[in-house]
Amino acid sequence: MPIYRELDTFTFRKEKYTIYWHYSIDEDLGEKYTTLELDELNVAQVHNQYREKYRIPFPEVNKLVAKAEQIIAENNKNPWDLLFVDQIFENQAPSKFNGYRRPDLERISNMISFFDSKVKGLYKTKLNKLLFYADFMAYSRTGFAISGISYRAIQFGPVPSQYQKMYIKLCDDAKLTVEQVEVGNGNYGELITSKDHFNDALFTKSEIDVLQSVCDTYGKMLTTELVEASHLEKGWLDNQAAKSYINFQEAAFEMLDRPYPSEHSSPDTASQV
Repeated sequence: MPIYRELDTFTFRKEKYTIYWHYSIDEDLGEKYTTLELDELNVAQVHNQYREKYRIPFPEVNKLVAKAEQIIAENNKNPWDLLFVDQIFENQAPSKFNGYRRPDLERISNMISFFDSKVKGLYKTKLNKLLFYADFMAYSRTGFAISGISYRAIQFGPVPSQYQKMYIKLCDDAKLTVEQVEVGNGNYGELITSKDHFNDALFTKSEIDVLQSVCDTYGKMLTTELVEASHLEKGWLDNQAAKSYINFQEAAFEMLDRPYPSEHSSPDTASQV
């Protein structure tokens, strides 16, 4: 059944929160109804805003605290390494600017591994867009992003806010390589190659379905086409003038159902940033 959405206000603990209410319609009865999955998506939007407002820890925080304590106890983390991660992720607490997901380099590395195994010619600009579409598509389905990355709207479309530092860190950790490759007409692109094997245990089935959908829909597009597609998205249009963060709650449910049309099937040799 088709899924519809409309802006609505829900009251939770005597406070009003605006969400995109998702529902289907019984054509025979002319009545609106929801499924368990849609109920979870609708409720997640309310709970996320409430937790963010009152700084209530998200369910994943307890696991992260335990992991951090273990790392500190084993003295496996260099303080300078932690400071560098702070520079990569400017929004670390779950919020509307990271899809209510704490940033996770291991997840990001595995997302890149997945894309590298499915997409021919994984250049940096293209990867930035695939990460964006994966996170916002996941949010539109579940109310949560996958990676915890914050995205800014810049000239070439939405990108991870500190993507250069992020890739440097992943290279330093031997998770991937970045190679300067000539792509024709004197232009060079930065080719990304993952050194990880994709670990599906880190993701839910829904998240893996999203990653595959992104590959199927956007992975075969040329980089130039993918940039143009991202320029049609509300998240970029509303924020590109100020190069500001893209709000998941405002942009994810307004994503276009279909990307910019592609008539090409040749390898990606578009110039990169």
